[in-house]
Amino acid sequence: MPLVVSLCDQDVILLCGEPAGENVPLVRHFVYSWLALLSDSPLNNISLKPASVYNRFLRRIRSKTLMATLKMYADLADELMREAELYGTGSLTGTWIDEFRETPVFREYHKFYQTGDPMLLQFLLSFLLFGKKLKYKSQAWHEVAFCDWVENEENLRNLSFDRHDTDILRGIVTYLMSTYYASAFHPRFGGGAVAERGVRGDLDKVKSFVDHPFLDIVRERSLDKEPDREFARNQFSFGKGARTGGKLPRLASRLKFVPKSITSARSICMEPNAVMFTQQAVLRWFREAMDDGPISQFVDLRDQSINRVMAHYGSYTGDIDTLDLKSASDLVSFQLVKRIFPKRILHDLALTRTTYVELPGGKIHKMVKFAPMGSALCFPVQCIIFTSISVYAAMLHSGWLNTHSTTPGKGVSPNEVRWFIEHHFSKSVGYIHPNLKLYQPLCVYGDDICVDSRLTDTLTTLLLRFGFKVNVNKTFAGSKAIRESCGGYYFAGYDVTPIRYSLPGKTHPRDAVWYASCIALTNRAGDMSFLSLRKFLLNSVIMDGARKMPFLFTERNDLPYGLTTKVPRNDHLRLVTEVDKQPKGAHNRDYQHEEVQCFTFAYEQSQISPGGDYDIYLYGRWWATRTDESKLGLLKGSRIHRVTAGSRLKLVWFPV
Repeated sequence: MPLVVSLCDQDVILLCGEPAGENVPLVRHFVYSWLALLSDSPLNNISLKPASVYNRFLRRIRSKTLMATLKMYADLADELMREAELYGTGSLTGTWIDEFRETPVFREYHKFYQTGDPMLLQFLLSFLLFGKKLKYKSQAWHEVAFCDWVENEENLRNLSFDRHDTDILRGIVTYLMSTYYASAFHPRFGGGAVAERGVRGDLDKVKSFVDHPFLDIVRERSLDKEPDREFARNQFSFGKGARTGGKLPRLASRLKFVPKSITSARSICMEPNAVMFTQQAVLRWFREAMDDGPISQFVDLRDQSINRVMAHYGSYTGDIDTLDLKSASDLVSFQLVKRIFPKRILHDLALTRTTYVELPGGKIHKMVKFAPMGSALCFPVQCIIFTSISVYAAMLHSGWLNTHSTTPGKGVSPNEVRWFIEHHFSKSVGYIHPNLKLYQPLCVYGDDICVDSRLTDTLTTLLLRFGFKVNVNKTFAGSKAIRESCGGYYFAGYDVTPIRYSLPGKTHPRDAVWYASCIALTNRAGDMSFLSLRKFLLNSVIMDGARKMPFLFTERNDLPYGLTTKVPRNDHLRLVTEVDKQPKGAHNRDYQHEEVQCFTFAYEQSQISPGGDYDIYLYGRWWATRTDESKLGLLKGSRIHRVTAGSRLKLVWFPV
């Protein structure tokens, strides 16, 4: 890479147009990564880019600021994808976009315009969107996000629903969730932060636990007959005011903001400790119902690859459209939830919902939305609502409702919904004969919806009627040659999913989250043959100053700490210790193989002292003995490992 201009701290500050502060290491690493990606052009096999291209690119960033450049390139990517047409008056590569002349990838765009090569499109999207998700922290964006949050609350407060619409949705939801029931109660602490300040990890959550009587009602639904019910009530009774000076705690989440994209922040809420503990149990009931019930035909909470398969099919046939919604979690009205969910489900949703939220200034606000992003039940409820609205759109489009009695107060019965779904939705993508009144399969994952192209207009109208906003820039329909869903981009049948810079700010030389993200990005760059980017990121991962870091090279692609390569060599792990002067890579006589010492990721979790008076810990242990389950988030070995805040680097012996 002919990198001529180096970056100093002052340059980084100028690149951002404001004092960068803690963002300096992040921005410096991103700019160098971006330059490395630029040198990975597919056309570099013909001729390398001259040094003047890199210098001109950096001069533009300095004059226009980094954020303005990133936004302009993201807009160019959106225009590039909107222009591509499968059929009609347009062409596969769209109309000419003259703004590309001012970018360092003009040569690649010109060649793509001539040939329609999907490899060139993937490189263009990767370069243009590389910094769209840059986790740059800015207080100004937080203020904008807070204004949007308040505006969404006001819109929901003034929103009204037609009784006929909600009656139809209630019948659909009742059928889709017909297998829901309160089975064995398995509470657990979630892996994220909670509303209580200063609480980190399971031990702190145990010590700070303050329960509420409403949550006890949820737990008692799954209790058996006496004497176990009496045992649980007497020995593990919470929320009686003993820990709060005689006052019941208010169930209030805490609003905060995190980076979303280069121009905005995302609002999330941290749920109270006890609420999240109970929500995890109710979430288990939802998962069981959605895995085994009728809704499993449309939603799989554990697998979003189905959406990508649908998007891929729609990109070359035009039969399936992909829809994306704006701020979907903030626009789910609690009034809508109360009207369309049956009482047996609404009971659990209402009792585990935080009614109030603490705003950044300390003011307490009564929420109008059902639940903020951060609630364990926010995502499955979104899936259920958007699936039911999509089925409703099919009922309207097919004219099926005209032959059925749908007077207000009656709606449709679950049996009628079952009959409609069985006779109007295909179970696999493919050609459908015009004489068959079938729609392509419906697939929903959060606010990503893949739906038959004939239903898009009706579905969009219904979504607006229920207060949701369609994201035009990420919605692809009709003759468009691009489809996008769950992060997968497809162009006329080809996978053109771009690579994006997804690293958090490097807060510590040994920060496990940063290393995990960098390893994943490095492996992704290798898979896409962006070798210059991979080489730069590789040096970022295994070099700590002038010292090599003991990370493992491996052929396996399922290790979060493994750097994937076809011919792994781990000579850098065979270091000589200062104590015994022996190599750390040694022959294990017991297992007859070589072992090396390398880094892995471990969750930093303190042990709970056996003598501690922790009622909730004992309560969890008691439930474990009752149900023969250990998935409570409290017991050793129960956590499914994810590299999140609180993780740490750990040296282990690994066979090679």
